[in-house]
Amino acid sequence: MSIHSRRGVSDVPGALRAIKTLGTGPASSLDSEDPVFVLAAGWRTGSTMLQRMLLTDSRILVWGEPYGPMELWASLSRCLEWVSEEQLGSRLFLDDDLGELSDKFVANLYPDPENLRLSFQRLAYDLLGAPAKRAGYTRWGMKEVRLDAADALMLHWLFPRARFLFLVRNPFEAYASMRPMKMWREWRDSPRRGVKRHARYWNSIACSWSLLPPDFPKRVMRYEQLVLGEGVAEMAEWANLDIDASRVLDNRVGSTKKKVSLTDLETELIAQHCSAGIEAFDYHPP
Repeated sequence: MSIHSRRGVSDVPGALRAIKTLGTGPASSLDSEDPVFVLAAGWRTGSTMLQRMLLTDSRILVWGEPYGPMELWASLSRCLEWVSEEQLGSRLFLDDDLGELSDKFVANLYPDPENLRLSFQRLAYDLLGAPAKRAGYTRWGMKEVRLDAADALMLHWLFPRARFLFLVRNPFEAYASMRPMKMWREWRDSPRRGVKRHARYWNSIACSWSLLPPDFPKRVMRYEQLVLGEGVAEMAEWANLDIDASRVLDNRVGSTKKKVSLTDLETELIAQHCSAGIEAFDYHPP
């Protein structure tokens, strides 16, 4: 499976409609969990640097792209795309008024929709939260580079107290940083197709965040500021964390050692396919 097999267009309005249709249902003991999700516009955006900064607070464990190639979280949010009043209205749900089930046409007999949130929430907590708690941490979170705003909506639906940190980097610089790496050589079919994939992927994720409701609990951070430590203290206070950013900034790991220059074609393709995101974040070619 390609690491870019994710849907190309984020359906934030669809996710909002589905969540409104389903509602939150009954309260759960897990509603009090307050995870921190670090999401980024693709690879080479500083997401691991931010993850390491969060880890300087000994209370929190932030997982790094756990089982990312399985596209588990994106798959869960894609499930919501099916939800509508029309779809739910045509199904039979188990309640006290059904009577003798053997006398009914039960070809589409479903558990109540409220079980969707509870089961998705339990899955996420058992995979991410419970192991962190067993290891002695009081808080937990996840860093991912494959998720967009529709996925964030799904995660917030599961955990209403969650906080979201979104990282974005100049797409020209992000691509130049990724191109020398083995992972880029593995998924590209050609340099031309590779840069198109990168550009469309970056643009889709970056633009999706502008579609979120104004009160969505997020902080947008730029890589260019993160590497200087700018805005980290304010972000930490907002997320109720005690972070020592200098500890990470003084000990860089995972940086690209080989610097490359983009060809004119690569620059042109990124500018073309990232035009909306470039305008939104006021980025420019190197």
